Amino acid sequence: MRRLGVLAAGLIALCALPAIFPAGSARAAEKQPVAATLTMSRGHELLTVVIRNNGPAYACIDANYGAPARIFALGRDNRAIRSSNTAEGPAKACLPLAPRKSIHVVYDLRPLYPMGLPGYSRICYGATWKMGGVQSMAPQTRFSRCLTLPEQGLGRR
Repeated sequence: MRRLGVLAAGLIALCALPAIFPAGSARAAEKQPVAATLTMSRGHELLTVVIRNNGPAYACIDANYGAPARIFALGRDNRAIRSSNTAEGPAKACLPLAPRKSIHVVYDLRPLYPMGLPGYSRICYGATWKMGGVQSMAPQTRFSRCLTLPEQGLGRR
């Protein structure tokens, strides 16, 4: 009976071992952030979005990263400003992004906001990502970045 107790305790300890000592490099790669950098060319009413994977492992970026629905605007009071063209295709599998590689997307804001945007409003970009590539068990995370517009706004005359 005593041997069974020792054997059972050994099996429980063996089962708990992966939880106590997780796979170091795989877990560390899943926790590395993906940086999103937003720049805007106000003279041409273009918005350039650069998504760069700064992590040491592959990242899985939302395959619809270039859809106009990724762009949204917020007024001074934090209320959403409606866009006239935010159709998005069906959800697709993610797009793998290699370490230290970038994806560039350029949006023309005139069709999205034909009436322009008021001063001090914010234009934002949002998408989802996860670290570790397509087969990763890491949770999907939504990231977004905003750019505050100048006093004169955008496209208003």
